[in-house]
Amino acid sequence: MLAIIPSRFYNLFSRCWPLEKLPFPSLNEEQIDFSIHYNKFSLRDPILHGVIDVIRNAF
Repeated sequence: MLAIIPSRFYNLFSRCWPLEKLPFPSLNEEQIDFSIHYNKFSLRDPILHGVIDVIRNAF
């Protein structure tokens, strides 16, 4: 899988999964706004609930 994510997400999730960085100079200085959308039933899954909590607390 290939994804473009903010470096804060990379730093956060690389502790949980074996992620790798690929250099992509044209995005190094980009500022990207992001949001997280989920429905209330997502919070019933303990793993997804944990991921959502970590993201919300980190940002």
